[in-house]
Amino acid sequence: MKTAQSMHGITLLDALIAILVISLGVFGILGIQLRTLADTQAGIHRAQAIYLIGDLSERIRSNPEALVQHAIYIQPPDGRDAGRCSTTCSPAEKAARDMAEWHLSVQAMLGHGQAVVFELSHSKSTLGVLIAWRENEHSGVNIDKTVELDALIRNASNTATGTYCPNGYMCHLQSIHFPLADYSRID
Repeated sequence: MKTAQSMHGITLLDALIAILVISLGVFGILGIQLRTLADTQAGIHRAQAIYLIGDLSERIRSNPEALVQHAIYIQPPDGRDAGRCSTTCSPAEKAARDMAEWHLSVQAMLGHGQAVVFELSHSKSTLGVLIAWRENEHSGVNIDKTVELDALIRNASNTATGTYCPNGYMCHLQSIHFPLADYSRID
């Protein structure tokens, strides 16, 4: 026969085990919730990158005269290009302004995200766009942590091997095709 004192000890042990099991379950649920939030944020950033590439495509298509000189779109942005011309812009000036504004949009939407536009070697009428951003960082990130454009360009040349994204970054790579036959009227 068990004494009353030993029954209290078993009840206390049962309560401690129950608390341990419940806390493990709660921590498991919290872990799943945090992972879901991180995956949602990654999806949002990927959608923003796709939107930005669509925006770039529309900017380029709206200025077909500059597309013939598509090297304008490949050059790294110059901070002075955003305000260089106002209402009467040449096609080249408009392209430089559009690219400067677009690069600023990439940085703003993706928290110091970086982008590079490059010509694909197999086609003169197709541009590649690589956008890179750090996951789980906010707009207050130290700018020294951002990817350098020359590193992105080097990595973009490795797209055939699938090693185009620097370590610690999320990337989106997409091509934009512009049939030059549509712009044959340009001299």
